Amino acid sequence: ENCVKLIFGTPGIGKTTLLRHLTRRYAFGEVKSDFDLVLLFPLREKRISTAKSLPDLLAYYGKDTDIVFQSLSSVLQKSKGRSILFLFDGLDEAVHLLKEEGSCLNQLLHGKLLLEATIVITSRPGSCSHLSQLHLKCFEIQGFNETQIKEFVNFFFKQDVAKSAKFFSELRCRPDLNGAAYIPVNLFILCSVFEHEGQSFPSTITSCYQSFFLQLIFRFLREKKGVSRLPPIASFNDLPPEAAGLVRKLSQLCLNGLLSDPKILVFDEKTVGDVFG
Repeated sequence: ENCVKLIFGTPGIGKTTLLRHLTRRYAFGEVKSDFDLVLLFPLREKRISTAKSLPDLLAYYGKDTDIVFQSLSSVLQKSKGRSILFLFDGLDEAVHLLKEEGSCLNQLLHGKLLLEATIVITSRPGSCSHLSQLHLKCFEIQGFNETQIKEFVNFFFKQDVAKSAKFFSELRCRPDLNGAAYIPVNLFILCSVFEHEGQSFPSTITSCYQSFFLQLIFRFLREKKGVSRLPPIASFNDLPPEAAGLVRKLSQLCLNGLLSDPKILVFDEKTVGDVFG
């Protein structure tokens, strides 16, 4: 079997960010490495999850002719993958590939392809058991500790000591929110909502997510539609026409996924394209 390293952690803990950060540092020569080639593959992408051969997998990186990827594949296979690092992100979104003997991921993990390659794969904890038959080195991302939370908040509020202090004061009074602050993406949402809501938190967790979602909509309108200001929005019924249509389509996509049997929580490009046109 190949050298396989599993990185696991709860949603939003930073697994994807870690792999992207590693890829960038390798690409810009910021770290000393024995790897000649580092390849990052998000498993949610249909082109990757449906890859049955190494050329199919490599084709994710461009629109070159099949000959180019066939040639690169031949070079990699001659070396047996030595000095090659594969980073696969999101096993939990493609667990079915482990049962498909023909899938490129399955062949790599079981050493049927590029035996000497190094493989790093990320997953949420619930899907780790599917790799129990492999010889793994496991690493858990545990999120921020107290010191790192303070550093992040101070950075977010641009070293505004008073605003940071008020944030922590409000957060300590909200155990329903405080317990989620160690997860980086949750802390970012909390900071964003706190600032958007006039240095306070909405009364419920749902209201926090609604507030953040409206911020994302405003950002979209500002960057894509040139809208500089929005009227007060008390509910999603108050959305301007430029955003209302997109939200309806997004809602329909989510509803279709929940009504499917089995439920669909990760959507491929074709499904999204069919809804958004």
